[in-house]
Amino acid sequence: MIGGLALIVAVLSLGITVRSDAERNAGTDADHESVEKLDLYARPDSELISELDLAESGPSPGDRFVVSAPLFDAPVGGGKRARVLVDGYRVGEQVHEILTLAFGPGDQLIAAGSSRNGRPSLLGITGGSGRYLHAHGTIAVQQTAGGVKLVIDIRR
Repeated sequence: MIGGLALIVAVLSLGITVRSDAERNAGTDADHESVEKLDLYARPDSELISELDLAESGPSPGDRFVVSAPLFDAPVGGGKRARVLVDGYRVGEQVHEILTLAFGPGDQLIAAGSSRNGRPSLLGITGGSGRYLHAHGTIAVQQTAGGVKLVIDIRR
């Protein structure tokens, strides 16, 4: 019985040591994490929207929509920074979206999330490619008088 107790204490001690190393490393990684913040704007006059009414006529579960639009670094004027492609579908009042933001050849961010119709949504960045490889963070989608504003918080 003493041998078994010694083994349990040794395993628990090892677990504490491993946890302490993991916590210490997590703090070190967080200290070196790079952060990039972008505010990008989609304008209604430049969006291409396709809606597929797949279920009963009118808005209903299963309907899909696709939006493609250039993104600018200012609500009016400003230079084109990226292109966004939104693939979404509705389930009741819920809207589920997958966003692909293309910044240039091979530099993309992918985000996903859901919101209720007409309300701002907060999407989680699920990954990326090129300079956004290993990216995570959030994209807040906000309706403005001049279109849509994406507040992007990228962490790597």
